Amino acid sequence: MKSIAIISLLLCLSGTMQAQTTNVSPLDKKLGLEVRQYLHNHQTRLRATKSVSTTSDQDKETVELVLRSNDGKLTEKKLQSLGISYKVISPTIFTAHIQPDQIEELAEETSVKRITGLQKRKLHIDKVRTAVNADDAHQGTDMETPFTGKGVIVGVIDQGFQYNHPAFLVTEDSTRVVSVLNKITSNQTEPLRGSANIIKAKEDGTSEAHGTHVAGIAAAGRDMGSENYYGMAPEAHIVMVASEDFDDADIMDACALIKEEAARRNEPFVINMSFGTNFCPHDGTEDLCQMLNELSDSGCIFITSAGNEGDEQLHASYTFTEQNSSCLLSIDHKSESHAYVYILCNDEKEISVTPYFQNIKTGERITNGISIDDPVSTQYYQQGLDENNGKNTFLAMVPITTNLRNVTASDYRLVLRINGTPGQHIDAFLNGNGPVFSTLSNANIPVAPYDNKISIGEPADAASLVTVGAYITRKSWKSIDGKNYGYGGNISGGIGAIAPFSSVGPMVDPELLKPDVAAPGVGIVSAIKKKDPSYRSSDNLIVEKMTLGIVPFYYGIMQGTSQASPAVAGVVALWLEANPRLTYKDIHQIISETSISDNNTKATWNETWGYGKINAYDGLKKALLMTDIHDTKLNTEQPITIQKEEGRWNILFNNQETYADVMLYNAAGQLVKTQRAEHIHAGQEETLNLKGLAPGVYVLKIHTQNSSSSRKVSIR
Repeated sequence: MKSIAIISLLLCLSGTMQAQTTNVSPLDKKLGLEVRQYLHNHQTRLRATKSVSTTSDQDKETVELVLRSNDGKLTEKKLQSLGISYKVISPTIFTAHIQPDQIEELAEETSVKRITGLQKRKLHIDKVRTAVNADDAHQGTDMETPFTGKGVIVGVIDQGFQYNHPAFLVTEDSTRVVSVLNKITSNQTEPLRGSANIIKAKEDGTSEAHGTHVAGIAAAGRDMGSENYYGMAPEAHIVMVASEDFDDADIMDACALIKEEAARRNEPFVINMSFGTNFCPHDGTEDLCQMLNELSDSGCIFITSAGNEGDEQLHASYTFTEQNSSCLLSIDHKSESHAYVYILCNDEKEISVTPYFQNIKTGERITNGISIDDPVSTQYYQQGLDENNGKNTFLAMVPITTNLRNVTASDYRLVLRINGTPGQHIDAFLNGNGPVFSTLSNANIPVAPYDNKISIGEPADAASLVTVGAYITRKSWKSIDGKNYGYGGNISGGIGAIAPFSSVGPMVDPELLKPDVAAPGVGIVSAIKKKDPSYRSSDNLIVEKMTLGIVPFYYGIMQGTSQASPAVAGVVALWLEANPRLTYKDIHQIISETSISDNNTKATWNETWGYGKINAYDGLKKALLMTDIHDTKLNTEQPITIQKEEGRWNILFNNQETYADVMLYNAAGQLVKTQRAEHIHAGQEETLNLKGLAPGVYVLKIHTQNSSSSRKVSIR
């Protein structure tokens, strides 16, 4: 599976395998876990190299972190006094390049509330990739819509961008990608702007296709690209930000750039984030979630993938009783190098944890003699009060391959014995990418039950974000080699069913309703980079090839909630074109009131589907109905949107009109249908009944006081 390092090293096993908690000072409480670990590792490296006294100011390393402030002016003054390079994200959020010896001094500043960063996140993409016609990725498959995302910015934070792909070009010399920031290459500190510069840059330098695919689903066009596989918002402007590990600072810098570009162009914007981590409390209180909520309140609209852990046993829970104040967490580590464990208590009381390895065949336990080879990154268990939610947390990163080097690793389970107080409840989470919770035979105390619930991690658990699950739209495809391919038994469920990997709720906080909605995420075709090893070695994942001059470009297949999220982002761009004043709260309302319910989804919100399947057309109607009567920035170029249904056409009026005459002519020019509507408001829908009309091509003419339009339509 493609993955990115999930988090910085957090902790280690002591010689006796008895967990030791660290003492966290009041000052340290201002520092995120990864920042504290970074400082610890930095000091260890300095001691190991004996370079404390010889390191010059010029040679000192810097790290990009995020500062949250309760007084932005005072914080900014402190940053300036220390000569620190920083960027203002919002009145209370800053990103800054800080030397290690400046971190604690900043934390002592009373206006600085929190210093975070360095937590790594992974792309939400699965191993298996498949194809789908792009039309199937629209909920309005039969919608003839004038809304194309024109005048809207779609921001994509990802990696694996091919900027010069024809999917994003208007001509050979111009592109709809209006700004690019490459946080992967250290030499780009400022964004690229201008078609010539962006096209010349070509790509972000990674051997990955994910970002190109995601951006293509949201906003690939037909001007120079494929006629078959264009995106939801094919005329939107695009901002691409490439990040290597999606840490807090990269995300904040990306948001700042997208907001800046939108302000420069006076355009609304939506931001797609198809990444995340399961190493979190799953209650929306994480530092990043709080910052994203704050940015949402200031006008940002975020769409994010739910995650691909819906079919993995990554959650375990237990409530301690008088009779059983101990339990076991049994982890099948799958012989991975490390297992990441996050334990959240329901209160502030500490728990005690004793880890060991147990042989599943003989019952033998390994309880000591564990050593860590790396002298630089001394690791440790971490326990303490989470300042964001007031609950006790216990975090562990257990090295597996190092600890079990002299035995057959697959014969052993990692076991954590947890001691708590009666009435105390714990939820435990694994980060995925291999290790899962498991059974344990011959256990003399209870093994905590486990399941695949509460698998939506961070940042998808942020309340303000639209969190998107994935469902199945196609299970087979034909590649450019002319052969047919399919999933076989790799994907269970029929067309229209939820993807088995799509992460689900509920959340630790029962009032946090996640996911919000589902979109196609299995069998999706979009633009790719063939530089990606998944495509380079074979053509069976590529469904279309095109050339620009003599240079080949490709469209290929992927799956995951990574693909579902940009489908929703593109749909939201259409809604923003219709009504640029929509807020994130409006988007949530539209989704809750218009999403499709069917036999798969159930009729009300649920932990698998959210409110159902995204509905572009009904959502568009709702967006238009939300426009202010005095709003002048409406889609006046195209007065109507048509949705085809069996036996009728639904005609949606995009603007307020005094009247409208609807006339239908056959191919011979004869008037076969006519009707009038009066006192029309934006978002009003009129139905044209087609019963009794012969199949064929017709001309639909609509005349209003403000405009006249006609288009060819067909009856099948």
